[in-house]
Amino acid sequence: MTENLYAPPRSEPAPQVLDGDDVPPFYIVAPRKFWILLLSTAGIYQIYWFYRHWKAQKAATGERMWPVMRSLFAIFFTHSLFRRMAAANDSAARPLSIHATLFVVLTILDTVVSRMAQQDIGSPWTDILELLLIPVLGIFLAAAQNQANLACGDPEGSFNDDLTAANALWILLGFVLWGVIVFGLLAYYGVIHTEG
Repeated sequence: MTENLYAPPRSEPAPQVLDGDDVPPFYIVAPRKFWILLLSTAGIYQIYWFYRHWKAQKAATGERMWPVMRSLFAIFFTHSLFRRMAAANDSAARPLSIHATLFVVLTILDTVVSRMAQQDIGSPWTDILELLLIPVLGIFLAAAQNQANLACGDPEGSFNDDLTAANALWILLGFVLWGVIVFGLLAYYGVIHTEG
């Protein structure tokens, strides 16, 4: 009898934590570097963060998956990734599950607030709320990153602590983005006059 291709999966494959010289099961990054990249890029770094974790999982476990899709549609895969991180440490399963749920709920809220801001509903308060959500979302990702670093045997993330030239480029582009955001808010409040 053939397997029903339309049936939901029976269970998620258990993550495989590898030892020694094998591929690390998760993306390692130091807390300092994580926060610098997340905040300087106005939260855009989280897409790359999810991508690198799923890429590491694919390499470590050999599972068939598309890391790009799992990072672009992160809210559908956040619980799965956080569960893998908790399972790799055999601890913190419940807190990471709560972090995953809060991250997903606040990401959906962020999307709604962003749509409202684009339609000039509640602006500039929706713009400000959207900016305030960046570090809040970062708190949940940072908790997961701590578990990922532990699972890779590098609790401080010292393997990936230095800022590279590529990081500097992203930080520079992030500062340009922040400049546009601040300029837009100041113009909205009338602090800066944009009309000639």
